[in-house]
Amino acid sequence: MSRAMPQDSSAPRDAADTGRDGAAGANPPAARSEDATLFHPDNRRRSPDHARVYALYELVYTLVDFLAAACFIGGSVMFFFDSLMMPGTWAFLVGSLLFAAKPSLRLARELTYLRMGDVDRLAKRYEQ
Repeated sequence: MSRAMPQDSSAPRDAADTGRDGAAGANPPAARSEDATLFHPDNRRRSPDHARVYALYELVYTLVDFLAAACFIGGSVMFFFDSLMMPGTWAFLVGSLLFAAKPSLRLARELTYLRMGDVDRLAKRYEQ
């Protein structure tokens, strides 16, 4: 298996590597398999499959965020009425659980990336 020669890191690799002002490095290139680590900002650019996983998890993450906010707003309004104090308390609890789910979603996304990782690289690491 041949490996591509590393490029000069001082020069932009393509137009996507330059920012609006043309400065190199404004948008870093996609992560190489050797750079793949948990929560690496370029993991979502490793492949089209990684981009799809990122988009799906961001959609779910945003939905959870909206639901949590709605629970907190609803619970706050319910607290104005004595008869709705108990449902308001439950709304706060559900909102808190939804907010707690957010970091779990991020971790699940990163673990999904790891499962999608470069099998050849892992096999080479095992052989060493």
